Amino acid sequence: MKKGTFKKIVAMVLIGVCMLAITACDSNQETKSKNSKQNNNVEEKVDKTKIGEVSEENESKKDSNLQDERNDSQNRGGKSSKTNSKKESTKKENNKGSTSEQPSTNENKKQPEIEESKANDPIKEPEKKKYTITYKKSTHTNGNVPSVQIINEGETATLAKNSTIQKSVLGTAYFLYCYNGCNGGNDFYLNSYKVHKPNGWSKTINSNNCEYSSGQDISLNGNLVLYACYLKEEEVEGATFPTPTNPNGMKFGGWYTGPDCSRTKLNEYQGSQPMTFYACWEQ
Repeated sequence: MKKGTFKKIVAMVLIGVCMLAITACDSNQETKSKNSKQNNNVEEKVDKTKIGEVSEENESKKDSNLQDERNDSQNRGGKSSKTNSKKESTKKENNKGSTSEQPSTNENKKQPEIEESKANDPIKEPEKKKYTITYKKSTHTNGNVPSVQIINEGETATLAKNSTIQKSVLGTAYFLYCYNGCNGGNDFYLNSYKVHKPNGWSKTINSNNCEYSSGQDISLNGNLVLYACYLKEEEVEGATFPTPTNPNGMKFGGWYTGPDCSRTKLNEYQGSQPMTFYACWEQ
């Protein structure tokens, strides 16, 4: 082999080796640059994450501080805040209802007046029961009994006075005005009576056991019917004789138990048996 040719071959080999070395070097630099870029990206991400966490912490602190300030303001001015909130709610309601039909101002004024009147109205108590006391006559009662009394439940009733009397017929007296030819004779009769004086009231008719006295105060738990009650003692009310007139102008001389002004002359009859009396006429 010639020397010139050999030198060329060696030169070619050296050039190839250098080229390989240059290529390897370039590839190492590219790899290093890529790795550095990746590291830079990772560091940037880490820094951004830290920055985000710090900003979040700052935001949360700001929110907590704002909430504390709101709580303090609410505690200090609770009443004013309530008033303001009421005003705001009232404004909102007014704004909402502005599009709809609004009642007249007179009606708006009437509503609170009605509510105030209802609030001032006294509480109505339940109505109390009402009871009656009815007064009635016993047998042979003369006179009028009192009117019915109406008493509210829980109240005291004062009984009325028994001012009636009890009279039963004791005897009958028959009188003859004219006789012995007297024109148009007119007979009549009068009674004598057995009389009991009043003594209050009883639940039983014709009783001498008076359970209630006149003017007594009693309490009721129901309606009550009372009958006039009388004393047991009797009195006699006699028949008082009348004074007749004679159609022939004769003078009346009294009443006798016999005709022609005979037998006994009487001015009153208190007997229990029927009797006939005759008018005595004097010339």
